[in-house]
This record gives sequence, C-alpha cells and structure tokens, in this order.
Amino acid sequence: MDEPADAPFALELQEVSLVKGRRAIVDGVTLRVRRGEVLALVGRNGAGKTSTLRVLTGLERPTKGRIVRNHAPRALGYCPQQDAVYPELTCLENLVQAAALHNVPATRARATGRALLAALGLADKADAHAEHLSGGMRRRLTLALAFVHEPEVVAIEEPEAGLDPTSKLAVERFLRARPAGQTLIVSTHDLGGLAQLADRVAILEAGRLVALCAPGELARWDYALPGGEEPQGEMAFSEVAPSKSGRSARLPKRLFSPAVRGVGA
Repeated sequence: MDEPADAPFALELQEVSLVKGRRAIVDGVTLRVRRGEVLALVGRNGAGKTSTLRVLTGLERPTKGRIVRNHAPRALGYCPQQDAVYPELTCLENLVQAAALHNVPATRARATGRALLAALGLADKADAHAEHLSGGMRRRLTLALAFVHEPEVVAIEEPEAGLDPTSKLAVERFLRARPAGQTLIVSTHDLGGLAQLADRVAILEAGRLVALCAPGELARWDYALPGGEEPQGEMAFSEVAPSKSGRSARLPKRLFSPAVRGVGA
C-alpha cells in the first residue's frame, strides 16, 4: 500500500521497540496511521497489540525508535480493555467528568454525552449509576468516555470484549458513524465485524508487524510467512515488514478459525 511521503497522517511509528526485561514486547515496528482511517491491529494473545497501542498513545515510552504525532496532545482518546468508570457516578456524570479533564465546558459535555449514550443504546441509562449497569453496558460506557472530548484520534482495546451480539452490532454501527476525519486504531481478535469495517489491518505476531493488508485479504492469510519472504500471486499482501532482528516472522494458522476463512473470498 504505497502512499506519497507527504500523505496526511495522524501518527507514525518509526522502528519502534519496547523492551521489558530481555523480551521485546514491540519489535522494530514501523507504521504510518493515515488521518481519517480505521486501522485494526489483529493478532493472537501476546502478539503485541495492547503494547503497540500503549506506545501509540504515550502510556508507554518506547525503548527505541521514534513516534511522530500529527495532532494536538489532548486530541487523543483512549479506551482500555478493562472498563474504566466511576461506579458511584451516573453514566452522564462519568462522561462530564471525563470531558472536564480535557477542559470541555460542562454544558457541551452534557450534550455530547447524551448523544454518545443514545448512539450506543444507553439513552435510558443517562441517570443510572454505573455500578448498576450490566457488564456490556459498562463496556459501552467506557467506549463513550474515549469519545466525549471529540478527539482527532481514538485508540481502542478490544471494544467488543464480553459483549453480546446485539451490543456488538451497536458498537460497530457507532464506530462506522464516527465524524469525518476522525482516526480510529482498534485492537481486536474479531476477524469478522470489526476487522471488516477497517480500512486496513495490521497483523502482529511476537511484537512484530508481519503484514499490512486490506480486510478482504484476511481470508487468504492461512499459511506461515517466513521472515523476509513476500507472498506472491493471490496471497500477496501490499506490505510485509519482517523484524530487522532477522528472526523468522511466522503467523500461526490457529489465529484464524474456520468460521472466518470465507470472509472476503
């Protein structure tokens, strides 16, 4: 997926590594996130999705490499994998409180908060205390918190974790309806709904970026990719980025379940 060097971008990782102990959690990742796109980070448990997001958002400082941010520091929203709500506050109060951290006036925060709750199927829960919400409702409220200050870039960890099918559809509709120009970076195990709404999919394995492809190409990724080798023919991807360490970058077949192999075929 070649693009002009001056193409608009929101974030860029340049040979970024994050080392903890003797292990590279993120290993030499170079990735440009285009402004206004939905980028899905896909990989099995331990592939480095969460660590990559934390580096992107500034929650972790990389051991090596450089991060270029083409947005204001406060123009970033972050939805962690674990729900982050104040149980003693109502849903609307949680949103107003989060907006205040970004200097959003309370009147505007209440209006934006009510709109977000409605978009996520929680309109009737605005005055309900978070401690009385179901797990799926708390997850949707946590997602809304990342958007309440109207950020340019939103990083989201596993937004559909623990959700029932109806709630998953609500989340996917919400993300599709984001404002024009807003950039989303989403980590997911879901190769169906979430990955398919993305503009591009970054496949991570053992902290390395092993492929960057269109969602329709996911179904073809059903084989091991030796580091440094670029697949040919119908299985060719637009970009392959093996680690500079020279180690073999292999994506195990078990990452993809039979149920999703037909997606995009």
